[in-house]
Amino acid sequence: MTQPDLFQYETRPGAEMPALRAESPELADARRKRLLKKASKAASAVFSPPVISPDARWTLPALALHGIAGEIVREIEPKTEAHPAALLVTFLTAAGNILGRSCGIFAGNSMHHPRLFTAIIGATSKGRKGTSWQAMLPILRAADEDWSQRRIQHALASGEGLISAVRDPAPDDEDDLGEPDKRLLVFDEELGRTLGLFKKADGTLSAILRSAYDGNTLSNPTKNKKQTATEPHISIVGHITREELTKSLQETEVFNGLINRYLWVLTKRTRCLPETPPIDPDFAAATSARLCEIIEWARVGRTLTRSPEAASQWDSDYVELSDYGEKRAGVYAAVTGRAEAHVTRLSLLYAILDCSPRIELCHHLAAMALWEYCDRGARWIFCHGETGNPDADKILTALKLNPEGMSRTQISGEVFKRNASAAVIETALNLLESQGRAIPKLIETEGKSTEIWKAL
Repeated sequence: MTQPDLFQYETRPGAEMPALRAESPELADARRKRLLKKASKAASAVFSPPVISPDARWTLPALALHGIAGEIVREIEPKTEAHPAALLVTFLTAAGNILGRSCGIFAGNSMHHPRLFTAIIGATSKGRKGTSWQAMLPILRAADEDWSQRRIQHALASGEGLISAVRDPAPDDEDDLGEPDKRLLVFDEELGRTLGLFKKADGTLSAILRSAYDGNTLSNPTKNKKQTATEPHISIVGHITREELTKSLQETEVFNGLINRYLWVLTKRTRCLPETPPIDPDFAAATSARLCEIIEWARVGRTLTRSPEAASQWDSDYVELSDYGEKRAGVYAAVTGRAEAHVTRLSLLYAILDCSPRIELCHHLAAMALWEYCDRGARWIFCHGETGNPDADKILTALKLNPEGMSRTQISGEVFKRNASAAVIETALNLLESQGRAIPKLIETEGKSTEIWKAL
């Protein structure tokens, strides 16, 4: 989309060049501030995200409701206030954790297992995020009672605690036999609080979560003893509101590769049910029995491949998925930058739930449909202006108006009217520098150095 020129000069009738006039420093400064205020108000209109119709945000493609996962969602959805997308990803994430690491698919030299990190985002505090979990739990519990009692952890407190839950036997402590079951589902109802833990300078949680998603050996030497966890299989279902997310998300975590390991799933309350109807007991029993059969089938251990039809479609879709970073900007590009891995793991999971030894076209199309829903939600949540960060957009607009550059003091006073913290400004400036949109320079004035930021 061609962006309109924010900074147009008025010309006199018949003149080919803008009419210029000399201004005193005071008038020039006042004029610059007026232009800055006007440009800041116009920035959101000029750098607007792609338009998504309200209906499209909440429409889950029917192709995503494939197999047993789709049957469960269709049966439960009319009897709950939860959105079908929340029900679907809750089931897929939990089922993928129950299935463990026995089945996988190679992507290059890396083996992907049915391990998902999902963040269910309520448009408001009444998005009925938790309802999806309560609706799915009885069926999951009947399929694997031991898993439901022992391998579900509520909340994330620290990286050390996560490793301890899937730790190996301690070589120097014969009483510590470790945890033989490496499966762990983290049900994090306070994902906003967890994001806040990433701000701790000495926190290891972010790095450990990245390794856990990849399925790598986890290790964290503590002051007391070193713990190691080999072949972990950790999945996450997180809940957060849009307001909490935009308030607590730190750009450092966006661009260091943690946030794009999550599937961001938009949800809302779909109906008002003063009393929740029970699930048909015959359906619940039959479905749990089918899940038990699927679990037994998966325990054999299989390396899946794509069928010729699925492989052909994957080749075509891969080009689009892998170009996300080049066609998008800012936070939106960062959080959707792992699209290929998400689609691969989803298609693998759909195939395992069908007890299929290979990924068929229907499994790939189901994965793509669910990814497209998540992508639309991410666009609505994260797509802010030119940089992906509204504070960075304001600063960038100001720097373009001031080619001589601005100090942090000027940015704080003129752009934010001293209503933004130093941390907020630091985050925005780091983002501008990382995107190659602005750069700091040290200017020597009166025997001291001043940091001046200039737009590139």
